[in-house]
Amino acid sequence: MNHQVLYFIFGILLFGTIQAAWIDNGNRGGPLKTQYKRQFEGGCFHNMCNDTNGYPEDEIRQLIAKTSGYEKLFGTVTKPYRRISVASRGGLDDDDIPAEKEKNMCRTQPHYTTPKRAQDVHGIWQIVVNGEGMEQLVEYETCEEGAICDADGQIPGYAVSCRAQTITIRLFAFIRTPSGDSELRLKTFPVPAGCYCAMKYNNFRGGRQQIDD
Repeated sequence: MNHQVLYFIFGILLFGTIQAAWIDNGNRGGPLKTQYKRQFEGGCFHNMCNDTNGYPEDEIRQLIAKTSGYEKLFGTVTKPYRRISVASRGGLDDDDIPAEKEKNMCRTQPHYTTPKRAQDVHGIWQIVVNGEGMEQLVEYETCEEGAICDADGQIPGYAVSCRAQTITIRLFAFIRTPSGDSELRLKTFPVPAGCYCAMKYNNFRGGRQQIDD
C-alpha cells in the first residue's frame, strides 16, 4: 500500500471526527439542557473546579447589579460536540449510508460543569463568574478512559492512538485590580474538545503498536 493511498485513508478518518458547535451571545441566556451529560460534583476536573471555598459571590452580584445587560450573557457557553457525517459532505442522504458505518474512531465521554475557578490559557487560576442566575455552563467531551482507536491494526506500518483534542472558550472572570477595585473581564480557557485517532508511521508491519505519549 503506497503513501498516497494511506493519506487518502487518513483523510477519510479525519472526516469522521467531531466538530465544536458554538452558541453566539444572543443565545447564551437560553435554558440549560444538561440531563444527558455527566456532571462532576466538587473537586476539579481538567483544571476546572466547581466547588471553591471563599468564593466571592456577594461581590460578584454587587458588581453585576451595577451594570445592566450582563444577565443576557450567561447560559450555555458551548454546545455538545457533534460528528459531521461523510454523507452530508458528499451531498448524499444520511439514510443512503448504513448507520453502523458512521462512528467516531475513538470513543468519548461527555461532561458538563459550571466552574467557579479555572486555569486560563496562560496557566493562571481565575475566579469564574457562576451561581444562581449567572450560570456559565461548559459542556465538553473527553477521551473515554482506556479508549483505543478503532483503526488499530487496520493500517500496516502505522501506529495509532486516541488523543485528546482541545479548543478555547471565553468566560467572564472576577478580577481584583492592583488599585483595589474589582471588575468582570472575559478570559480564555482551554477545554477538551473530544477525541481523535492519531497515526504515525513506525515501519512496523503488524501495525498494532501504539503511539507513545
